[in-house]
Amino acid sequence: MKRRIWLSTLVFALIAVLASVAVACGGNDTPEPTRCDHDYAVKYDDHDHWRECAICHDKTDVAAHAFADETVEPTYTEKGYTEHTCECGYTYRGEETEKIAKVIVLAGQSNAVGWTYSKNLKPVVTPEEYEKYRAGFDNVKIFYSNAPFQSDDAQTKTKNENSAFEPVKLGQGRYTSLEDGAFGPEIGLAAYLTENYPDETFYIIKDATGGATLHGSWLCPSSLGLFEKTEEDITLYNHLMKKVDDGMAMLKADGVDARILSFIWMQGENDAQSYAFDYPTLWNNFIGDVTAVFEEKGYLTETGLTTIDGGITQRWTNYDVVNAAKERYAAVSSKAHFVEVAHEDWLTYDRDNTDYAHLDALSMIRLGNEFGKSFALAYADIYNEKQTYALPTLDGAGTSENPYVIANEDDYKTFVYENYFNEAARSACYKITADLGAEDSPLRLYAGKTAATAFAGTIDGNGKTIYIDLGANAGVGFIGYAAGATLTDLTVCGEVEYTASGSGAGGLVGAVLYADGKVTTLSNCVNEAIITAKGGGNAGGMIGRSTGNISIVGGSNGGAVNADANYVGGAAGYVLRQNAYVPAVAISDFTNEGKVTAANNAGGLLGRSDGCNVTIINCANNGEVATTANYVGGAVGYIINSGECVPSLTITDFTNGGKIIGATGVGGVVGLIHSGTKAATHALRYVKNTGEIVGENQVGGIVGTIGGQKFTDLTIEYIAAGYDVGGVETPVGANPGNATKLVKTCKEHSFEKTSHVDATCAGNGYDLYTCAVCGQTEKRNEVPALPHTPEAITEVAASYATAGVKAHYACSVCEKHFTDGACENEIADYEEWKAGDGKIAAEKDDETYGTAEKPYSIANVADYKAFAATVNGGNNMSGKNARLTANIGSADEPITSIVGNANAARFSGTLDGDGHEVYVKLTSTSGGVGLIGYATAATVKNLTVSGSVTYTGSSSFAGAIIGTVPYGDGTATTISGCTVNAVVTATKAYAGGILGSATGNVVIENCTMKGSVISENGAVGGAVGKLVRYDQAETRFCNVTGFKNENATLTAKTVKGDVVGVMDANTAVNISYATAQVKGENGNDVLVGSASAAATVVITHTAHTYAHVDGTAANCTTTGVKEHYKCTCGALFTLGADGNYTAATVDELAIAANDDHDYGEWAHDEGEETHSRVCSRNAEHKETADCLLVKGATTDPTFDENGYTEYTCSVCSATYRKDITDKLTAVAKVGDTRYATLGAAIEVAGNDGVVTLLADGETTLGEGQTLRVILGDYTLTVTSGVDGKVVNSTTVDGVTTYVLADAHVHSYDTVKYDDTNHWNECSCGAKSDETAHTFTDTVTDPTCTTGGYTSHVCECGYSHTDTATAALGHNGVRTEAVAASYATVGTAEYYTCDRCHEHFADSACDNAISDLEAWKTADGLIAAQKYDEAFTNGETNPYAIANMTDYLAFATGEGVASADLKKAYSQKFFKLLIDIGTESEPATVAIGSATMYFAGTLDGNDKTAYVDLKLDCAAGFVTYLAGGTVKNLTVRGSVVRNSTTSTSHVGGVVGLVTTAGGTIENCNNYADVTTASASCTAGGIVGSVTGVATITNCNNYGGVIAENCKYVGGIVGYVSGGTLTLTGAENAGNVVGKTWVGGIVGLVNASGKTQTIDTVTVKDCEIKATKALDGTTKASLGGVMGRSSNSGIKYRNWTVTNVKFYVEGVETDCEYTDFTTKTDGNAKPGLMFGSSKGAFTLIAD
Repeated sequence: MKRRIWLSTLVFALIAVLASVAVACGGNDTPEPTRCDHDYAVKYDDHDHWRECAICHDKTDVAAHAFADETVEPTYTEKGYTEHTCECGYTYRGEETEKIAKVIVLAGQSNAVGWTYSKNLKPVVTPEEYEKYRAGFDNVKIFYSNAPFQSDDAQTKTKNENSAFEPVKLGQGRYTSLEDGAFGPEIGLAAYLTENYPDETFYIIKDATGGATLHGSWLCPSSLGLFEKTEEDITLYNHLMKKVDDGMAMLKADGVDARILSFIWMQGENDAQSYAFDYPTLWNNFIGDVTAVFEEKGYLTETGLTTIDGGITQRWTNYDVVNAAKERYAAVSSKAHFVEVAHEDWLTYDRDNTDYAHLDALSMIRLGNEFGKSFALAYADIYNEKQTYALPTLDGAGTSENPYVIANEDDYKTFVYENYFNEAARSACYKITADLGAEDSPLRLYAGKTAATAFAGTIDGNGKTIYIDLGANAGVGFIGYAAGATLTDLTVCGEVEYTASGSGAGGLVGAVLYADGKVTTLSNCVNEAIITAKGGGNAGGMIGRSTGNISIVGGSNGGAVNADANYVGGAAGYVLRQNAYVPAVAISDFTNEGKVTAANNAGGLLGRSDGCNVTIINCANNGEVATTANYVGGAVGYIINSGECVPSLTITDFTNGGKIIGATGVGGVVGLIHSGTKAATHALRYVKNTGEIVGENQVGGIVGTIGGQKFTDLTIEYIAAGYDVGGVETPVGANPGNATKLVKTCKEHSFEKTSHVDATCAGNGYDLYTCAVCGQTEKRNEVPALPHTPEAITEVAASYATAGVKAHYACSVCEKHFTDGACENEIADYEEWKAGDGKIAAEKDDETYGTAEKPYSIANVADYKAFAATVNGGNNMSGKNARLTANIGSADEPITSIVGNANAARFSGTLDGDGHEVYVKLTSTSGGVGLIGYATAATVKNLTVSGSVTYTGSSSFAGAIIGTVPYGDGTATTISGCTVNAVVTATKAYAGGILGSATGNVVIENCTMKGSVISENGAVGGAVGKLVRYDQAETRFCNVTGFKNENATLTAKTVKGDVVGVMDANTAVNISYATAQVKGENGNDVLVGSASAAATVVITHTAHTYAHVDGTAANCTTTGVKEHYKCTCGALFTLGADGNYTAATVDELAIAANDDHDYGEWAHDEGEETHSRVCSRNAEHKETADCLLVKGATTDPTFDENGYTEYTCSVCSATYRKDITDKLTAVAKVGDTRYATLGAAIEVAGNDGVVTLLADGETTLGEGQTLRVILGDYTLTVTSGVDGKVVNSTTVDGVTTYVLADAHVHSYDTVKYDDTNHWNECSCGAKSDETAHTFTDTVTDPTCTTGGYTSHVCECGYSHTDTATAALGHNGVRTEAVAASYATVGTAEYYTCDRCHEHFADSACDNAISDLEAWKTADGLIAAQKYDEAFTNGETNPYAIANMTDYLAFATGEGVASADLKKAYSQKFFKLLIDIGTESEPATVAIGSATMYFAGTLDGNDKTAYVDLKLDCAAGFVTYLAGGTVKNLTVRGSVVRNSTTSTSHVGGVVGLVTTAGGTIENCNNYADVTTASASCTAGGIVGSVTGVATITNCNNYGGVIAENCKYVGGIVGYVSGGTLTLTGAENAGNVVGKTWVGGIVGLVNASGKTQTIDTVTVKDCEIKATKALDGTTKASLGGVMGRSSNSGIKYRNWTVTNVKFYVEGVETDCEYTDFTTKTDGNAKPGLMFGSSKGAFTLIAD
């Protein structure tokens, strides 16, 4: 701290008083006086100091204090002051100054602005909390500006700012008209500050704008050079600086000494989109500039500026990159803090809106709280110097010999961050030495975030497992983008989600990029993560998408891979070439077990390859692969070459065992092989399919379909297709002939003659030989073909666009075609010949057609469309003729083509309908529409148009025959002899029945309109819609003769004409007619709807008609009309006395107007003292006169209104206020009543009422008078009106009461006391009623820890205690310890005092337990066995399953490492201490799952498991047994295998014994075992055995019901490739299956392996087969075993009693009762077995 010291020098004059006795030399006898041996010490009071004797109290050296002053400056935490110190030791403090005010600057984008609506906060907090936020925080004030440069428009306004500091409250976010507005983080920050610093004041300066970026609107001076910007581009930064300046100036003007303590920044969302990797530089520049300015302006203390930086949520692309920059900045500075907001619990936008960009109400409050917590850290650390730290680093050197070590999640984060921002880190070597992440806390960051930061280094997974949970709209996986990277020995678990297209998602790598030929290699890696592509495709278990070389060696995929689009594979989704480079894709020794699904292009290994060299060696797929549409295969979904590339596909030693599902192109190995446009070489060798193939089209056991033809070599050598059609093995579903070699492989052929084909003219005869091993065929002993039998085919003539076919011949036997009757010149390709040499050219291709003598023939719709296309293509057909030779179009298939569909493609030829009809449905949004859209100098004749013609544009016209005739060279377009039945419609323009519009000359002759003409926004004409003015001076003409409107319907929004709708200037029409359908309102014929004054209309009407018209009188406004006669053509006539009609004009018939007015009533003139009246015929005819006023009542003035006299007009009744007097002035009021004098108000109020002043006043108070007044802003002078008394006043709740009182009267209101007495005391010190204490005694007994005593209390409040006794001490009572079990903690022993009931950890009661329940979870906790490192698990010390918590933890594999899931609990021992479940509440969770296999030992301890299991994986109390043991257990209830689509297993005790084997001893099943699946195995004890299984002394008494399942047994359903030793079993439960059903075992299928079934009994049950014949498979059912396909059976002591057999619901007797060999099933049951291809061997006793 700075100190200023001023010293004043104080000089003490020290006087030495020496007391000496003068001894007279002359013998003086006077005695010596008594003296004090002084003992002086310094003393002082507030004014002086001196030396004083401690004996006699003599004072000496008295002097005033002389002070030295030290000024201590204020800080953020302490007030300033001046300390005055005298050298005598006296000090005092004075001149205090307030602590430095703390300013927080808050800036950023929309989450700093606050787009969170207050209305959404109201429902999620208590009313008290909401009111607190709404009312605001008085000790936290804010000066804010939100979106300062944005619109003030009412519809888009977001700007919201204030002009001075005010308390933080709701409504200080973005502008909104909603209740209480919007708010930002300032609310949560203010709440935190108020709660934690209630006695301090804080100031917030906020300046924020939504959508603003550090590279854009927030650009700072130091970043200008990065983007070649100038200072003019600095906007928000400058605004922030000015906002801070204004705020600091405001505080200074208010006398507040303030400094900026913290800068809070909430921004980065928009920078993340494109500039994420530039964020470190942008932020360092920005905060550096801000800090420098703040320092320069003196806004900071010497301790500098603290920054608090808020992260962005994971909804934003590259959010993790921006957050990494923020977190790294905070990591290197003690003055920087980072607030993480990227976890899922921040993504709560669905709580109150769907605006994922902005935090919801609770999260916004939380954000402010988190800022407050960081501020508290900054505040506590405020006076410490800033420290900087180095960024975290990894052990190692990053070389192959000394790789960087990733040993924990912090190391992993460092690895990712370094890959974001350090190019060298992307090509370094790394080694992972520990498992990372966990199922409940996966990693959410990944390297290779963008293509620009692709990883190119090496990662040694070291056999470790990583749990991830990743989502992105770019390449995403453990590595997002890789370019020549190598990953080895790594397992990935969790989830990966991809939400775009163009990149990819993979468990290990999202997308591999072309890297100058470098190979991205995955070696011995495993993916168990679920891979999902939403909105796109490109998903792979290992790699999502690749344009570079990739190599996948070893490893497997067990995770589900799915996309709602295309390109999905168990290893890789999509591989494609990069420009001309042909990538190499190598996959070897790899297995896919995961389910793969897509819309199109899915493969067990590879979804799709475009232009890549793909090599697959020694791989397998066992997972289900499915598409909802096309191209799916067990290895590859789709392969094709691309562009100029000539790729190859080589698959060697591949086996598919998974189910393959699709619609088209479904193959056990490849869905579609397509050659593309270049020759391709592919080879599939030693491939095999054993899986189920399900498809609709192009389905094959090996390849679904072979597309294209350009295969240099396509070799397919398969071992087994596993799929047949109609009993025939089908390796290729479609186009098998495109393969150059398609054979079923075997080492030595064995050919036998299988058929003979006779010779015909279609081909040679031959003998066909077939290999009995592989089915390959050869033709032998060929005989030449026979001659042809020709039949003549006549010529087919050509028309306009339809080619004809020349005469030729066809063989009636082989149906081949020839050009000659001798059948010597064969037509190799008939369709090609008809289009080539055999073609008769269409007329449009023959120059001799199109003349008047040889017009084009339009014979069909194709001709018509081609004719239209020719014209529309620019050939106007000038001089050409075309003729219809048939009706064209129909109501079901109308013509939609317009001839001449544009102004640039006008028709100028002749179209002769020849009496035929064209049925049309023509529509256009621009340009003329009609049979002919545009025509110039054309002729259309003898044609009928039906159907509809519709124009929906606004710039052209519609007509049935011609849409528009543009201006040409003056040659008229002629339409003659045409009839229109069509509906012609123009929604926004004009329409004509025959012609839409004409700018050129037109002649219409002898045409008839019978249909409808409709204009929804213009005029119509029966013949012509509009004659349009041409810009040149000459007049365009239209001659219409012989036109008939035969009851056509004309509908127009504006006008309509019988012939023409509208005519422009400089147009002319000559119409000759007899009658018209359209009439005007006056009954006249309307031939033209509307014509310009400059148009010429000549109408010839053959005969007038005369209709009488009455005359009308004239008045002041209207002229009259004389009586006359009118013709329908509009001509006017008068009738003479001679009976003759004479033509007359309108003027001749007119009668002039006169002065005949019709005035109405007088009405007052507004604002005038006059009234007027108006003629009803003409408002301009008006009379005005002054009002005649009559005086009325007078109204006195009031406090609110002036006084006045009212006058009324006697004519118009208008009223007027005159003689105005001013309103009264009030000086006081009582209640709501006002008074002009104070005395009047006081009199009304009396002693009890309240007078409210409305002006300054004075009054005198009388005896006994009480005056109560609300003064407000006014002054009242009250004086006493009684001698000897004064006026006293008191103010309570704003009411001042005045009374008269004496000068002083004692008031003994205060009780006081000492040790002896108590009394009442007046404020002046006078005492009254002094009395000795009277005590009440209370005895307090001793407790365990405190002594006893007696308390004495007087009623005045004085008290004291005495008679103390000692504490009793504790007496502890023991509570026994509770032992721990597998997943349940135990509790140590403890003691409880029987007196005070407190708890202790020891018998001496020395170690108190303050919170027993908390102690039980800490010091008193005995760890669960699974977490207890001291617990040694073994056969004699098994894990105890003592409750359902233990069971569920054990059953679900809680804590089992990912790498151990397929051998869970290996060498571990478990023992049940309880029954699992009850009959009323059975267990619903089995032991294990599709991803967790049990490999330990479970001792059921003779307990019972009551279960209700419904599972989609292998179903049983133990789902998968992999080398483990289950013994001494009983299962009751039900076990159900849910799924009906995928292959699995169901058993009462164990679902599946895997290839790792297993042992089951002394187990009984009473549960019902059921499944509806057709792809399942079912057994009472075990569903299926695939390894070495030993089952001893196990019995089944439950039903095994699997009606659709092939393999069903009372003890074991299916032995598949395994070895079973079964001893001492009994089955008494019914067994129901589809095909192979046995009382003990359903089916044994284990080539070369011998099974042992010893001492078994089947009794008192039914064995049923629901299908006698399933395809080619015949049912086999037996009392003990259904069928053995290829295994030998050792047997002994098989007993079958009281068993019934049923086949398809019919009870069936046994065919045989002994072990007679029966190799094939025939639906006849055997007492011991159904059928067997293996031998039976009796076990010797």
